[in-house]
Amino acid sequence: MFVFCDYIVLPGTTCVNACVCPVYPEKMRNLFVDLDFNVEVYPNQTSADIKGIMAYYASLNHSASYAFACVIMSHGRLGKIYGVDGRRCEGLVPITEIAECFSNYHCPSLTGKPKLFFIQACQSGAPLGKLVTHYRDS
Repeated sequence: MFVFCDYIVLPGTTCVNACVCPVYPEKMRNLFVDLDFNVEVYPNQTSADIKGIMAYYASLNHSASYAFACVIMSHGRLGKIYGVDGRRCEGLVPITEIAECFSNYHCPSLTGKPKLFFIQACQSGAPLGKLVTHYRDS
């Protein structure tokens, strides 16, 4: 299980992101430690770093694990999250790409196990209400 968080307020963003406060990632870490998860926290990652860390965790053998969880606290835009490299197009990571890293094909040791993704990121440009991305693994 790991937590990504972005403590930086990106220039030009209009949302107030709760992750600007370093207290929230620490509270999430404590919660998952209490739930008996092994937790790593990765603050202020670029989009390339996020993709690399996802690929690394997907490559691990999770046979002894009961579940996998990922918490991301950052800024976002229409189904994507920003790394700290920000508002440039290459600074965006699609949420579906994050989930795909842990599909049965890419991460077979998690087959049949819960894969939990908690993403707290403003979605600039999204209509008011909720933005829910469903990903079904085949």
